[in-house]
Amino acid sequence: MRLLRFQPYPALVPFIESIWCFESDCGIPLEDMRLIVPNGQPKLVIPYDNGLVSTMNEKHTLAKDLSVTLIGMADIPAIINAQSESKIGTIGVEFNAKGAYRFFHLPFHEITNEVYQADDVLGKEVTELQRRVASAGTLQQRVGIVQDYLLKKLTQSKQDAIMDYCIDELTKSNGLIAIEELARKTGYTRRYLSMKFNEKAGVSPKTLASIYRFHHFYKLWAQNSTQHFFEKEFYDYYYDQAHFIKDFKRFTNMPPAKFAKVENELGRIFYKD
Repeated sequence: MRLLRFQPYPALVPFIESIWCFESDCGIPLEDMRLIVPNGQPKLVIPYDNGLVSTMNEKHTLAKDLSVTLIGMADIPAIINAQSESKIGTIGVEFNAKGAYRFFHLPFHEITNEVYQADDVLGKEVTELQRRVASAGTLQQRVGIVQDYLLKKLTQSKQDAIMDYCIDELTKSNGLIAIEELARKTGYTRRYLSMKFNEKAGVSPKTLASIYRFHHFYKLWAQNSTQHFFEKEFYDYYYDQAHFIKDFKRFTNMPPAKFAKVENELGRIFYKD
């Protein structure tokens, strides 16, 4: 398995966390858990060799070969597998939490923890995008076509300054800033901020903060897995062990001790340089 990264266009950089291509010559190893945890980033996924099957809340969804798939903000884990045991190639665009609403004008709470064929949600524009991606001759051309599409979408959107400010504060603090502090700094109530977040991100500020805290820890684990990592690191971002275990089970569906014993190279590969 290997991951290739592509540099977003300069105008897209503030809104896109990463553009990558995941490839494997022979599918995903059967012994791998194939677990993807929430990271606060809605996604656009385009398989070009083999389809991908995702399982969230025991619901199976197929991302078809050469189709565009839209994945909403998630606060639950997903299991990923290939449609068939053969070569895999998939382009992925991961938007930061203040990025997705600038490209896709829809109520994001309606796609939270969901995977959709993008043309079902966004209509004919995606059908044309799929046609152009399918006709491209190289991976670089396909990535360029996707970026051209997103650049055009960006010029048609408007910034929500309050939303962006709150997400920047959550990001800078790795989810440690209190929601009451966001309300105080912006002059808006928690209820109003929650309504805005659910509409434009898909989850509440409190949930996004929890995802950011966990994801910071998970990234450290993925880059440096050691035998006693779970015992010594969680105190930096959690009040106590009980809170840590609660979030860990929420975002992985298992306790830390069990997770430490399984193979999850697919989940780890996205955090390697």
